[in-house]
Amino acid sequence: MPEQFEVIKSVAIKMMMLIGFKKNGKNYFGYKKYVEVDVNHKFIRKYKVTPSSVHDSNVFGEILDKNNTSKDVFADSAYRSKESLKDLEIFGIS
Repeated sequence: MPEQFEVIKSVAIKMMMLIGFKKNGKNYFGYKKYVEVDVNHKFIRKYKVTPSSVHDSNVFGEILDKNNTSKDVFADSAYRSKESLKDLEIFGIS
C-alpha cells in the first residue's frame, strides 16, 4: 500500500504543477474562467476555462467576439500588453 500511495502522490504533484502558479512566494492551484458577454442581448458569447498557470493575456484575443454589439472591454492590468492592444485594434476597439 505505501508504494501505491507514493505513485498516487507523485501523479497528484505533477497535476498540481500543471495547473498551478506561484505569485509573491505563494502557490495557487485551480482554474480560471474567461467570459465574453453581449450586454445588449444579455447572453454569453464566448467562454474559456484554463489551468490557473495560463497567463490572462494569453487568452485575451481568443475571447473577443467581433460580432458583439458592445465595444466596451473590462479587464484588469494583466491584459494590458502590445499584443492585447493589437487584438483590440483588429476588432475595432480602441
